[in-house]
Amino acid sequence: MKMKLNLPLAAGCALALAVAPVRAAMPEVECRFGGEIGARTEALVANWILTAWDANPMMTEMLRVRDRRPPYEFPVPWAGEFAGKHLTATVALSRMAGDPRVDSLAGALVAELDACQAPNGYLGPFAEADQLMGNWDLWGHTHMLYGLLSCHDRTGSEQALRVARRIGDRVCAAYLDGGRKLHEAGSYEMNMAIGHGMTLLYEATGERRYLDMALETLREWEVEGAGDYYRQGLSGTPFYLTPKPRWESLHCMQMMAGLYRITGDESYRTAFMNLWHSIRETDIHNNGSFTAGEGAVGNPFRMGAVETCCTVSWIALSVDALRMTHDPAVADALELALWNAVLAYAHPSGRWVTYDTPMDGKREASAHTIVFQSRPGTPELNCCSVNGPRGLGMLPDWAVMTNESGDEDALYVNHYGPGEVKIADLQGRRWKITNETDYPVSGRVVVHIDPERTTDGVIHLRIPGWSKQTKARVVAGGKATDLQAEAGSYLTVSRRWKKGDRIELELDMTPHYLRGDRYVGGCTSVYRGPLLLAWDQSRNAEDAEAIPTFDAATLDLMPVAAAEYTAADRRFAPIVLYDAKGKGPDGQSVTVRLCDFASAGATGALYRSWLPVDGSGPMATPPVPFKENDKPSFVPAE
Repeated sequence: MKMKLNLPLAAGCALALAVAPVRAAMPEVECRFGGEIGARTEALVANWILTAWDANPMMTEMLRVRDRRPPYEFPVPWAGEFAGKHLTATVALSRMAGDPRVDSLAGALVAELDACQAPNGYLGPFAEADQLMGNWDLWGHTHMLYGLLSCHDRTGSEQALRVARRIGDRVCAAYLDGGRKLHEAGSYEMNMAIGHGMTLLYEATGERRYLDMALETLREWEVEGAGDYYRQGLSGTPFYLTPKPRWESLHCMQMMAGLYRITGDESYRTAFMNLWHSIRETDIHNNGSFTAGEGAVGNPFRMGAVETCCTVSWIALSVDALRMTHDPAVADALELALWNAVLAYAHPSGRWVTYDTPMDGKREASAHTIVFQSRPGTPELNCCSVNGPRGLGMLPDWAVMTNESGDEDALYVNHYGPGEVKIADLQGRRWKITNETDYPVSGRVVVHIDPERTTDGVIHLRIPGWSKQTKARVVAGGKATDLQAEAGSYLTVSRRWKKGDRIELELDMTPHYLRGDRYVGGCTSVYRGPLLLAWDQSRNAEDAEAIPTFDAATLDLMPVAAAEYTAADRRFAPIVLYDAKGKGPDGQSVTVRLCDFASAGATGALYRSWLPVDGSGPMATPPVPFKENDKPSFVPAE
């Protein structure tokens, strides 16, 4: 039951809030995914999650030697995030891995963080004179809170919660009791993300001081030079026009999702979702990734570094959006990012992720591109290497969801890759949802619904916006009943469920297209289902300049038999591989091979996702008009 409390708020907020000092945690969930997702999970766990800490011991040792002389190699301003991000990714993937070593590793990381924490609660790599008042130190503590609280949620670790509370108490002592102001720490969009960590800590403990700290952060958003996300969101300002359109601001914005869960105040949801929709409209690339040059620029076709951390933050923001709204468009955005951006920035070997995953270009390990972040004892560490696995690890947060936005006790099925999800609904009833499918190779999906006992229930199944002609039926008791499915909506099935019931879907895998503006030369992205297709130099004899022109009206994607795979195909098997015919410069027919974007460039070869296609529709008109000789904008960090 929520209770009314009068709280000091930013201008424009309601005067009274309904506060629930109980954690609105994600439901208990366990997943086992097959196909490409399962293979990538195994590779990430074996070749990064279980090895990164041993190979990079200063990940945590930097916290212990912070006050020793000489100082630890002058850490980069965000070095305090490394251990927190690695713990967050480890806990996230533990829900998918089924490997007790992953849970054991998470526990060992928590114990090490406990041992490295200062008596006053500080848990960063900076010497005493600089603590919490410079660098991206509060940002680093935010990521520590993410990891510790996710571990507490999953395992019930009281040690993790104690360490998190000490961080919260240290921050409150400095900024609620100590007379300091958050903006004095600088790097507003990074350090003010601590407000999100405080909402999570409040939900976990019910400790009012943590909520007060979050509300203080909300007020300081209005300081000149800060992000002003709440008022900007309420006014409908597109994110790229807000004062701080860098990617780190998304973590600040997540605080509004937390305040909405805590208070039920619709203004937080309105501001949050307005910003979410503006980002989706203006700054999400053809592969579902976010930012050009680490910031929002108001044009999804602009070239510029597409940082892995930016996409991970977009996915986290979108999970919050889906929890609040159950809007199928949000789930579509998550699916696009998963199958394309996430599986592209993470190498199939599981050993490395990129810093930049361009729409056209090559893929390079983050340990090469941003090697300046490494130090003795952390040769592979950088912001992206520790953060990237979380993008895949968040799949259990949205694959199957309970209803958090209304009174109806229902399940939402959003992910259709092969595998199973075990989840409890709001009444505590256990369900197992199993997808029998080779999706997204084909569009046929059989969703097996297995409640722990025969029970009445509501199942909502996402019908992707690209699936214009979907066939669906429910099969129960030997009887099949056809269902009406509409693209871009949820198909609702309410009935008395028992073991053996299933829903059969045939999703429309007809190719669909997105034509870009002049930044990409008016070229077109080709999709089949959720998969963006790409030309890969290692799979074709011609070079990029000789890619033929395809005709949308006649494009026929012919699957390539495994016997015809090239060496690159056999080593890094694509999700899909097609022969496609186009016309060369002299009008002759030319056959090239197109693979899924996630597999393109795995060998380091050149790839293209913007292709010449006739008849693919009108050129897109982005919010920011094209300017001749304009160059990509790179948004500077302070």
